[in-house]
Amino acid sequence: LPLPASPPNRLAPGCSLDVDPVQPFSVTARVAVATFFLPFPTVPSLLCGRLHAQSLVVDGAANPVGLITSNRGTLVLGDSL
Repeated sequence: LPLPASPPNRLAPGCSLDVDPVQPFSVTARVAVATFFLPFPTVPSLLCGRLHAQSLVVDGAANPVGLITSNRGTLVLGDSL
């Protein structure tokens, strides 16, 4: 899948898929805030590794497809040994 990918503008204006959905999971949010925990093993080879993430939100009133996307975020795992 070539990224970023965008649906036709008339279906979901302003939305794009910026990361490869390799490991999708669901989170329930309240009051526009969602918290999740993603444990990582203590493995030195993961130090300073990068993880890219993006949210896909179900919002039936947002557009014809009922989905909106967040901006992409990049997490850096640790900063030194």
